[in-house]
Amino acid sequence: MGVEEYIREFKQLQIKSGLEEETKHTMAKFLRGLNPNIAEKVELQPYWSFKDVCKLAIKVKKHSKNKRSFLGSYSLPNIQTKPYVQSKPRVIPREEKSQDKGKDIIKEFPKKLDGKRCFKCHRYGYFHANCPNRIAEID
Repeated sequence: MGVEEYIREFKQLQIKSGLEEETKHTMAKFLRGLNPNIAEKVELQPYWSFKDVCKLAIKVKKHSKNKRSFLGSYSLPNIQTKPYVQSKPRVIPREEKSQDKGKDIIKEFPKKLDGKRCFKCHRYGYFHANCPNRIAEID
């Protein structure tokens, strides 16, 4: 049943019953009979009369229809994904180093130095605070 039909039926039953009650009680009964999603959104809005509640319910219903139709018309593109297969890293064979022995730069630190390097003199084994050249600079 749509909101407009519910409003019509609610008003007819109210007339048939002949029950006179306060507006706030009528609005509370009306909201209890509404769809819970619509009623929750209507209750968050300011209203002062039964007409206001009816107008808000219709607005909320229209808004939710527009939202659904927008989301329903949009569909994600059908993308087929390939399963992830972990591949082995390619091994590039190194050329023989017969000529350049001893000229290679050491890229690994000796374990006893622990990667300590002075940023001022660029020597390994200590930090700048303990640099022997620093003492010479101060004098």
